[in-house]
Amino acid sequence: MDKKTYKNWEGLTDKMLKDGWRFRNLCGKPFDRGFMGELLVLKELLRKYGVRLCSSPGNNIIYAGSANKEWDIKLILNTKSILLNAKAT
Repeated sequence: MDKKTYKNWEGLTDKMLKDGWRFRNLCGKPFDRGFMGELLVLKELLRKYGVRLCSSPGNNIIYAGSANKEWDIKLILNTKSILLNAKAT
């Protein structure tokens, strides 16, 4: 993953979380707790593995969310993949 892509993931994840909390506070109800939980997991992965993600072009994060029933996020580091079901973790 290149640094520009990493910065996009990081910035947009933070913006979505911030806007989601603002929307929740405006309407007074959680609108999509599952999605917000997935974003929080994604944010933590970016924070923890940011340097390693940028160290090789083959390293990547794939977000599938509710489009995939078995996993939400795939973390690829040094050709090894980790599948995460954010709702179960």
